[in-house]
Amino acid sequence: MNKYFMYALSITSMIVFSAISAYFPGMLGYLIIAYLLIFFAIQAIVVGKYTKSMLSDLNYISSGKILLKEDKKTIQKLQAKDPSYEKMLRKQATSMLIQLGLMILILIVLAYSPVRLLIPQLILSIQPSITDERLLLFISNMVLFLTLFLVSAIILPRAMGQSPMQIVIPSTYKVTEKGMILDERLPLKFPLKINKLEVNSKMKYIELVVKQDITPSTAGKGEITIRLYSTKPKVLLEIIEKNSAKTSS
Repeated sequence: MNKYFMYALSITSMIVFSAISAYFPGMLGYLIIAYLLIFFAIQAIVVGKYTKSMLSDLNYISSGKILLKEDKKTIQKLQAKDPSYEKMLRKQATSMLIQLGLMILILIVLAYSPVRLLIPQLILSIQPSITDERLLLFISNMVLFLTLFLVSAIILPRAMGQSPMQIVIPSTYKVTEKGMILDERLPLKFPLKINKLEVNSKMKYIELVVKQDITPSTAGKGEITIRLYSTKPKVLLEIIEKNSAKTSS
């Protein structure tokens, strides 16, 4: 799902939740249930749309002549010889754990400590003319929710040095004259929209940055990095270069 749509949905939800909790607190529970139902309905529609498209692409690519194929056992052997692979996995796992821990800490501090009680006082110090308690509560909730949103969606990922690109490393794949199928379920039709191409002949892999959506979770996120381990990197490179369209970053 497009990240800008998600940002807009999050901000709209903050405004609605802040208003309801301030002016109609008795309806907050019903609103949360309605929000969850709408959210899951949107997710189901998006997943259904991409599933239909992916199945069509899988059938299309599978109908082509197989040019190259790498199985799970072979790829695992190549990965075991690549020190950067294990290092990358450790870095990703550490980053996720630290982000999760910091988010939990921030939620506790903002939601259950005197910090939350200071928000209305801070607002009154800036704008003492506010006399309506419900309006003050609405603004306080908006400040709290926006702070959580900024920390979780923007500040924390950048502070952790998180890359905006997702890295896909298939454990098996095949290449036909019509495209690639990663892990027997993720299709990439030719021509590939490549922004960057890197070849590591020593570690026997090709890493490419593509502008293509291959799953609902990667949709609208711009670029995706794919690392393909191969016993025949030169052959794979020739196929990719022959069936790619370079794009500007």
